[in-house]
Amino acid sequence: MIPRDRLEELLSVFKDRKIAVIGDLYLDRYGVGTMEGIAREAPVPIVRLRGADSNTYSPGGGSNVCANVADLGPKTYPISAFGEDLHGYELRRQLEERGIDTRYIEIDPSRVTPTFEKFFASAHGSPIQQVGRVDIENDTPVSPETEKRLVESIEKAAQVVDAFIVADYAETPAAQVITPKVLKVIVRIAGEGKVPFISDSRTRIQLFKNTMAVPNEYEAAVATGLYDSSMAGVIPDDVADRAGDKLSSLLGRPCFVTRGPKAMSVHHDGIIERVEPKPTIGQIDTCGAGDTVDAGVAAAIASGATLLEAAEIGDLAANVTIKKIGTTGTATPKEILELYDQLSQGR
Repeated sequence: MIPRDRLEELLSVFKDRKIAVIGDLYLDRYGVGTMEGIAREAPVPIVRLRGADSNTYSPGGGSNVCANVADLGPKTYPISAFGEDLHGYELRRQLEERGIDTRYIEIDPSRVTPTFEKFFASAHGSPIQQVGRVDIENDTPVSPETEKRLVESIEKAAQVVDAFIVADYAETPAAQVITPKVLKVIVRIAGEGKVPFISDSRTRIQLFKNTMAVPNEYEAAVATGLYDSSMAGVIPDDVADRAGDKLSSLLGRPCFVTRGPKAMSVHHDGIIERVEPKPTIGQIDTCGAGDTVDAGVAAAIASGATLLEAAEIGDLAANVTIKKIGTTGTATPKEILELYDQLSQGR
């Protein structure tokens, strides 16, 4: 692992850095109540939500990347657009409560604020379990006016930030915040080499040229045409390695491939460097761990870390969050150092 004094040195710089996050911002809503029977007008359960504590909200999608960056220390600037609605109001509040600067967020009345609503209930003393989910998504493109303002915001941010993260998370094709014009600007500015870009995309990472991609092994294999349906979602080690190399060559930048319990590999200049897997004991929750890796890698690169050091920090941060059960979670520099010390003592 990275020497402790070097890790502490890099983490201490995080608070002096500025990072912009371009992409799709989501709101997560969790409703917890009791099931009180079946509705009269339809064969569906009635879930009664009572009191202020029955509803909780948290940043999701690109918003969770922002939350992870902010908790690591850098000043955080989301560049995005969402609706003029109650969910948008709540999402902005969630971001600002975390000290995130929302000056570059555009309000587009033609769109909704993407929201994942999950409902949990118990009945007659039974354990609480998820009983429903509602996804609110955009199905129309970003308006030309909003697109123009997003491009202007990226240009402005490029003058002041130390790194960008591209969070291309929209579920609906053609409704992404990262439109073809926005993507063209990202590729151009990233190609100038003045500020590093870290990119993550569920379905089109191969398009983000001049950026340092952080896909998981499945995304890398699909993006490079190396995935075969016979693999059934299990990517062999040699395929993951070839995918990382090919994606790095395609984008013209180093590539970080996350490998789950096998940690991460870094691909650059025909070289593969590997992060040592960390032992985990007890229950884990990997939801949102990729967002944490993105934030850790970006903050480290912006602070002068080598590629392998950035991968180590991203992996350590993710190993903090996977122990936070039932929440996407974030990691702080203090928590990363505490985990590092625990792992060192366990050697």
